[in-house]
Amino acid sequence: MAGNSKWIEGEAVDFIKTEIRKSKRMFPYIDDDDKTPSWDGNIFLYSDSIGEKSNLLGKIPIQVKGHKVTSFPHGKMKYRVEVADLRNYYNDKGVLYFVVCLRELEEGGFERQGYYACLPIVKLKELLDKGKNQTTITIELFPMPDKTKELESSLFAFYDDLGKQVGVRYAKKLPSIHDLADEYSGQQFEFTAMVEKKKNPWNQITSSYRYLYVKTANGLLPFKEGPCKLAFMTDRIASIKIGEHVYYETTKVKHQSGKTSIIIGDSMEIFLDEEGCIGKIQINMTQSFRHRLVDLEFILDAYRAKYFFFNETKIDFVLPNDVIKEKEKNEHLEVLRKIKNLFDYLHIRQDFLLNKLKAKDWDLLELLHSCLLYHKPYITRKKMDIVCQAKIQDICILLLATEIQKKIGKHSYILNDFFEETAVFACETNNGDSYPASVFVAMTAERYSTCSNINWERQIPSYKKMIRDNPETFNLANIDVLRILKAYDKTKNKELISRAEDLQSWLMKEKNCNLPYDLMAINKYQIIKRSREFTEKEQLEIRDIINQTEDESFRFACYLLLGEKNAAKYHYAKVDEQTKVDMKNWPIMRFAKDLNLEI
Repeated sequence: MAGNSKWIEGEAVDFIKTEIRKSKRMFPYIDDDDKTPSWDGNIFLYSDSIGEKSNLLGKIPIQVKGHKVTSFPHGKMKYRVEVADLRNYYNDKGVLYFVVCLRELEEGGFERQGYYACLPIVKLKELLDKGKNQTTITIELFPMPDKTKELESSLFAFYDDLGKQVGVRYAKKLPSIHDLADEYSGQQFEFTAMVEKKKNPWNQITSSYRYLYVKTANGLLPFKEGPCKLAFMTDRIASIKIGEHVYYETTKVKHQSGKTSIIIGDSMEIFLDEEGCIGKIQINMTQSFRHRLVDLEFILDAYRAKYFFFNETKIDFVLPNDVIKEKEKNEHLEVLRKIKNLFDYLHIRQDFLLNKLKAKDWDLLELLHSCLLYHKPYITRKKMDIVCQAKIQDICILLLATEIQKKIGKHSYILNDFFEETAVFACETNNGDSYPASVFVAMTAERYSTCSNINWERQIPSYKKMIRDNPETFNLANIDVLRILKAYDKTKNKELISRAEDLQSWLMKEKNCNLPYDLMAINKYQIIKRSREFTEKEQLEIRDIINQTEDESFRFACYLLLGEKNAAKYHYAKVDEQTKVDMKNWPIMRFAKDLNLEI
């Protein structure tokens, strides 16, 4: 009898019944020697431990298989199932698939170990797609938990998934986790979890694989990647200080893989036990230059002080030197401080990744520090342009190179920040007259798009200085606005639109400005249109320009701003040919892309 398949199936069913009955909220209804196609019975779930039908939540359809083995699988096991059965489960609502392995003992009898696979519709669809033109396919099963509460939690969550995934059969495609940053930003997500009282709920939620659902126009749908381990990160206001020096004013609390930790800065993680007490402290230095600078200062100061405060709680920070490596980290900190001093001098606020720096980048940083902060000459074999640039990752630095000595095969230059106060520029008018000018007149849309060391605080003051000596000041400033707008259209850098707005506002408020009001108003409104919808008052002001101006290009621009395409095309046709050629490069033409205008 011990080798009889009917006996093996009976042993398997008895094992599953015994395991399920250990829970007071689950009851197995499995017939012995069941002849039902594809199914062996159901597990009934109850809302409490009384088990009355008034408290019945529902049932999970199940299949039970027995399987003789010489040794139990380590971890997950694989098992071949019939595709026809999977199709039946898919057409229903899913199945809980059990395989009970039986290992014969030398002294007689069998040792039993259960494995199970939760197969909701999403998983069944995936298996059926893989099993096309096959009669059987392999599934993976997990060992049944030793603790009844863990099994109970898993099956109740599976029951919830069965109900939520009914709509999958009617969806053309499932959402993807890879689309989270874009398509599903700000949407509502759901998952199911059972938590035990008096235990950390976050640790329980993040310790197991779960389906994550998103609300879509087609209802609630799971992500196609299947069950995943969830992790949660929340910001927490907290003062991290040593003495009176506050290093951080916020921290992050992370719940991941059944563990809770507090992240200080970007480089230090403190793990908490079940009671919330401090356990292991892990240091993994971030690759962000700016964040590592702060983190390194904090870690070294805390190491020397042997403590830090988390709000009003004193945290002991005693770590061996072979972990901290104080001398090595202190030398590294000095290098980072030199870079910070250089970036502060150049008004660079961008960050970069330290692990992406190449040897030539480190050499360039050292050279710039020496030439700009200590005014040492730069000697090279190549002749340099007066306006030149240095590039480190995405950071582009605009410089002025002044040649101070020239020898055969060698050129010596003094390098200066392009936006330094000592820089002197001049512009020439159409009649050949030369006037002093702001350094910003040398800026182009491309330079605004890429330059990292723009000293914006100098922009408007530099134009103000030009007013007395340069009659073209306001025209040059207006051209600057348009260049900044073109750079914004290319990069979508929000600082650019803000700076264009500031410069345009100054032009409109400056009492000596000699530019036509209609021109300035159109520029004002094309800046606004890039940021938001017009108010009713603003729309009326634009229509006032249309009614008052005699300039057809202005009327065209106003109708573009209002989105009235037919009117815009009508007035564009009245613009003279030379102006049409000039208009090709106007930033406002970005709003005319779909008008198919002929130039």
